[in-house]
Amino acid sequence: MAQLLVLTRGLKGLLYASLELARRLEADGHSIHVATLKPSAEAVAAYGFPYTALNPAVSPETVPPRQGSWWQAWRTQRARRQRIIDQWELPRFAALLDEVNPDLLLIDFEMHPYLMLARARGVHTAQISTFFSIYERPGLPLMHTDTVPGVGEAGTPTAMTQAWRQLQRTRRRRRLQERFRRAGGDRVSMFRHVAEQVGFSFEGEVDFDQWVIPLTYRTIPHFSLHAQELDLPHDPHPAHRYLGPMVSTQRASTHAEPGVDERLQALYEGRSQDPTSRLILCTLSTFISLDARFMRQLVEMARLRSHWTIILSVGGLPTNDVTSLSPPANLHVFSWLPTAQVLAQADAMIMTAGTNTINEALQAGVPSVVYSVGKNNQEGNAARVAFHRLGVVGSMQRDDALAIAGRVEEALTDATLHANIASMQRVFARYTASRHAERLIADYLATGPQA
Repeated sequence: MAQLLVLTRGLKGLLYASLELARRLEADGHSIHVATLKPSAEAVAAYGFPYTALNPAVSPETVPPRQGSWWQAWRTQRARRQRIIDQWELPRFAALLDEVNPDLLLIDFEMHPYLMLARARGVHTAQISTFFSIYERPGLPLMHTDTVPGVGEAGTPTAMTQAWRQLQRTRRRRRLQERFRRAGGDRVSMFRHVAEQVGFSFEGEVDFDQWVIPLTYRTIPHFSLHAQELDLPHDPHPAHRYLGPMVSTQRASTHAEPGVDERLQALYEGRSQDPTSRLILCTLSTFISLDARFMRQLVEMARLRSHWTIILSVGGLPTNDVTSLSPPANLHVFSWLPTAQVLAQADAMIMTAGTNTINEALQAGVPSVVYSVGKNNQEGNAARVAFHRLGVVGSMQRDDALAIAGRVEEALTDATLHANIASMQRVFARYTASRHAERLIADYLATGPQA
């Protein structure tokens, strides 16, 4: 079988999803080597894969500072860019490619310098991400909007096409502005510089007109770690392929504080003694520090529904942001939780609109209330939940405590929503049972390098 190299930045969402993909591919007979930019040894250790941390001094999003006059910065732009590029550890990555000699590189779709280097060296390469479609397609709205096809003026085909054209015009203008403002030290100029150095066909391969910033690629496949059925209906771009949901089953518990399992077990047992009680899991991640109003409303909601047991995870942040609000006794605050374990006990979930969390709740069959934080693809994720009626979508800006409670009650009692979730669970199960991801990877491996 094949030797595969999986490379991500080490951010938790894609890291855990890619590790689950790697687990399945290893079970299919392939050899796996995992590498990340940020050190992630503890997470990878749970899977037992050989591991390398590239650990560059700066991230591939870093751009050089502009010092002195604009004209001086413009004249020295190549040297300024090179100083940053030298800190990206590209020679070390090249050495890793030589060492592992992969038949296929599965790489985070935003790691452009590393992708360009690998592709220029003839390494068979595919992008991976936890995004839905990033390409312009008929009937598909922009991912950073809550537009739903067929709903309202914004959901008409003409309006969606116009939105894409406006986005493309705006980004063309901003690329020129950024190049001028940063005197040649902008991200696009940085990536163009790398492409020139390594021999990657920048002009022939790079596409600036799709959704993701600042660029994507015309022919390099983009494997989305989602079910196509969870996306909005459309004819996918030829480069975009859905591998299916990758919900991690072996996530390391290295972030758990002491006594978490004991606290959770006591909550499960207490809840089981009261047949009227409901266990509500709430995962808020790092946005909590950015929206104190919503947090206050959530605490007040717990007071209004004192018969519910509410378990709140703040995604590794200090819990005092919540405990300082004097939460009621039925609101139990944790810095970090084993989400899959708690979902197995939960009756409903309140979540932000992250793609991995949505997949986790659906795979567990738990109805959810989804709140977009308004960043990146969260509006589009929430729109997909609403379109398929797989959860209740709330407004973080408008919902008060009573509205939050009402949305949770709707999620608990809506029979149509529960039927839709059960149907999506079966879809997820078919992806796994049919070995959909394994077969797509095998098919792409068979096409050979530079396909």
